[in-house]
Amino acid sequence: MAQYIYKFLAERLPALTRPVVLEIGAHLGTDTQHIIPLLRPPYVYVCFEPDSRNVAALRELQAGGLDFILAPFAVGNMDLRQPFYLSNGRGPGMAREFTDGSSLLEPTGNNRPWIRWATTTVVVHRLDTACQAMGITHVDFIWCDVQGAERLVIEGGWQTLLNTRWLYAECVETERHYEGQPTLKQLEAALPEPADWRIVYRDGTDVLFEHRGEIQPQDNPTPARVLHGARHLS
Repeated sequence: MAQYIYKFLAERLPALTRPVVLEIGAHLGTDTQHIIPLLRPPYVYVCFEPDSRNVAALRELQAGGLDFILAPFAVGNMDLRQPFYLSNGRGPGMAREFTDGSSLLEPTGNNRPWIRWATTTVVVHRLDTACQAMGITHVDFIWCDVQGAERLVIEGGWQTLLNTRWLYAECVETERHYEGQPTLKQLEAALPEPADWRIVYRDGTDVLFEHRGEIQPQDNPTPARVLHGARHLS
């Protein structure tokens, strides 16, 4: 699926003027490094990531010259501090700690047996709260990979999603790895004005939505304004 979405974005993002991209659950920045070269400056690219171990890796990318704004908090359906489940452990042949599975949702017993879990508390903001603080009124593409908490992101981001063109997210149909992890039907039902969205592509647990409703044209903010808002919320 990664190759499809990269190809999809490569065919569309370079043509956009002053594009805005939100990566919710940026992890170590692997996808960030694929997407940012597709954007024509000036652009706004925001990485949301609450796991401090992953935040450290993202800051290294920034230090190396990759231009994006880091928002080191979780995105959910409320503005508060909330328990956050940290994934740990190393599977066979893994060279690093497994930080890929951290989530706002409690893990079920269906995860890999070598994963260990710890609990911390993180700052959580609604997507609408974050975008309002950053001055973001229109989004071209959202990459949402939050380990089962995708529906929480949608529930807290209706106003933003009504002015978003594409949403890429995860969903499940059978085995849930987190309590409350949504199915595709539940994810579709959670979207604002569900009839205005269509599925462009689906492969396994990954789904790409396109918003066909009218998007109000807005002036997008400067990176400095977005950075100010991200720091204010962190």
